[in-house]
This record gives sequence, C-alpha cells and structure tokens, in this order.
Amino acid sequence: MVHCLPLVCICVVLLGGVGTRKPNRAPLAVPRGFKGSAEILRGPLARKIAPAALLHIPNLFSYLDRVRTRNELNNRLSEVQLYVITDEHGRPLVSHYPSDALSQDTEVTTQESAGRPPKTIPETSQIPHAFVQLFREGGNSVESESSQHDINHIKQGMPKVVLYFMDPNACAAQIHELRRQGINVGAQIVTLSDYLKDSQEAKRHYDPILLPIPEALTRATLNGKSTFRGTPIFTTDPPIVITNSEDGTNEYNPETDKLAIFFSPEQAEEVYRSAWWSGRAKSEVGGRKTHYKLLPGTRAWYPKVLVTSLEDLCNRIETNEAYWAVLIRLVPPSVELDHEAHLMLRNEKETGKSLWKSLHKFVTKLL
Repeated sequence: MVHCLPLVCICVVLLGGVGTRKPNRAPLAVPRGFKGSAEILRGPLARKIAPAALLHIPNLFSYLDRVRTRNELNNRLSEVQLYVITDEHGRPLVSHYPSDALSQDTEVTTQESAGRPPKTIPETSQIPHAFVQLFREGGNSVESESSQHDINHIKQGMPKVVLYFMDPNACAAQIHELRRQGINVGAQIVTLSDYLKDSQEAKRHYDPILLPIPEALTRATLNGKSTFRGTPIFTTDPPIVITNSEDGTNEYNPETDKLAIFFSPEQAEEVYRSAWWSGRAKSEVGGRKTHYKLLPGTRAWYPKVLVTSLEDLCNRIETNEAYWAVLIRLVPPSVELDHEAHLMLRNEKETGKSLWKSLHKFVTKLL
C-alpha cells in the first residue's frame, strides 16, 4: 500500500476530487493508465492524501519542465563539436598556466544562479525581435585596463585548466607542439554539451576553458581593445532563420523554423549576403545541409552583427526563459582543415575504432 501513495496523490488531482479547485477551470482528463485507480480514491484515505498532493504537484510540474528544458538545450549543444587534448591514458590533459608549479591544489566550487520568475513566451510576431534583444542586452564586453602585477603572485593563484578547442586547426597545432616537446598526447572529439556540463560541475579541481575560433574572439573584443566574458556567439539584425526545406513561405513559423546562432561573425555575414537577393540560401557543414531564409520586410544591405555569450544565453534558458531552447539552432563553425588537423581527426577516428574492436572482442569472448 505504501508504494501506491505517489500514484494515489496524482490521481486525486487528476480526477478532480478536491474541493479547492477553481470553478472556472475545466476538469483535467484522466490518463489511460490511471483509470483503474478510481476505487482507491474513495473514502477517508483520499481526504487525507489530497492536501499533500496539492502541495507537491506544482513542484513535480516544475521539475518536469526543467528536465524537458535541459534535454532540449542538450540537443542543441550536442550539434556542435569541440576538441580536447588527451594524455597518454586517454584522459583530458590538465595543464597549469603560466607555470606547472603551484603551491597547492585548489578546489573550484560553482554557485547556482538565483531563481527568477519564469517569463511567458512572446507572441509569434514578436519572437524574432525578442531574440535580437537577447544580444543587445548581453553587455559582456568590458574595456581593458593596463596594470602591473607580480608574476610570482599570479603563478600561485593560477588554477588547473582543461582546454576545449572550437577550432580543430588550433587543437592540432597545440598537439604538434606538445609532441615536439616529447609529451605523448592525442585528441578526443566532444560536444558543446560536454563543455557546459563540465563548467557547471559543482566541485572540480580545474577550470574548463573554451577557446573560440580566432575571428570570433577578435570581433567580440573589438580587435583587442576590450575583454569579453564568456564564449562569444553571434546573430545578425535582422535575424537569420533556419527552415526545414528550401521551399515554402518566408513567414516565420515557430513550429518549423529556428532562429540561427553563429559562432563565427564572418559566417553569419556570409549566410546573410547569400540570402539577401532571393531571401533564401543553403549551406553544408559536416555533411549536413542547412536551409536559411530572411523574414519578409526585414532585409538590410549591411546587417548588424550582434554578440552575446553562450553562458548568458544558457543561464536565461535554465532560469526563466526556457522557451528559447526550442526556438534556436546553433550553427557549427565552418573551418577549413589544415594538414595537421586532418591527421589529428584521422588518428582520433582510428583510435575510436580500435577501442570498439577491443570491446567487441572482449564481449565476444564472454559470450
């Protein structure tokens, strides 16, 4: 009987057996799986359980909404590949900068964001405008200041870091340099979702740092005249919309269209120029075809490129603007691989195959 209590609590509310329900609210339909529980809800047991059910149902709905939002956000982030340097054991390479000599290991503890009341999704016609406002309100650029520091003091406070590369060429160049120094390292392909999980880990002994592609860092820091907090992401004003196919209407439909977010400002400008004349364009990144369109009445010959941080956007989604998780699409940067990057990716793929073959051979022996 004890195991049935959570089920009973939910059924009381679903069947409308509580007198505190608002009179102008239609009764909720009973799910198919709960029809056989009606007999349990009669008598004094239902009256005892009902108040407790009312207290916990809002928390349950809130928890389910957070899980759904997290899943949607992870799906978006998993579409963008990153690259991590690994040591000889295949684990992410942890480094000290600028010196390997630290006085003691420091434990980093992250803090959860303060809760804010959830916002309602804007009207369909206002969604593109509200999307652009996310980038206008970013405020992550800070004027740089020159100062003098004691290098010995800086060394003592430097944490351990794990570098996540968005540019495979930069990762390959770092691997080449480490191997030249006699350090046995490799590479591993991960995703943006892995990086965000790592950065939000409650307790860790290193700092994950995401290195964006060069032009993104240059644009976000205004050619080095300022500093930028977080990982820069870009959009155009007016925004670019990703649609399911190259046919159809140019009107915005949140059911089928996604608002494009770029990691390269140059790529955003290039897509916009390609779509300016006909209102549509398409590209292929990593073997995946993407169709773009510009909303009617919004074309500008010189669109503005706006920037905000990925961390700020994710924080909005996870606190009080969850609806953005299903309205956006992250566009992976298009990078032309050099020779070292080709070798790195080929070796990573062969390493993955050898691990799979070893696992398959081990499982076969067991069977």
